[in-house]
Amino acid sequence: MDSGTGAARPLSEDEAGVLAALLAQDFPGAAQLREQAEHVLAAPGCGCGCGTITLHVTDAGAPRARTLDAYPASADYGAPGEGGVVTLVTAGGLLAELRLSWWGERPTPMPRPADLEHLWCAAAGG
Repeated sequence: MDSGTGAARPLSEDEAGVLAALLAQDFPGAAQLREQAEHVLAAPGCGCGCGTITLHVTDAGAPRARTLDAYPASADYGAPGEGGVVTLVTAGGLLAELRLSWWGERPTPMPRPADLEHLWCAAAGG
């Protein structure tokens, strides 16, 4: 995660909705990540043209999360002619990225929250 926030901006409606959907799941560290989400900015996270964003937590006093791994929550997404997986990434106990992986020939933008399917998370004990 880049600590600079020069290119950072508020999350779009879709980005905020996807982040909220992933954080609505019950997994270790989710409560702290929800608190961080109230103080987060976004920056482009990939040069390929997809909707991946880097997340910057702006509150230095934000509680650090203890997640089971760096990828605590994901969801499949689908839309006409496109689809893939969006994964929440953490680093050092902080929100770090919403990473898109897609199938098809072209990179996809951030999905709409309504297009999320099959949400899953790192559950306690497994």
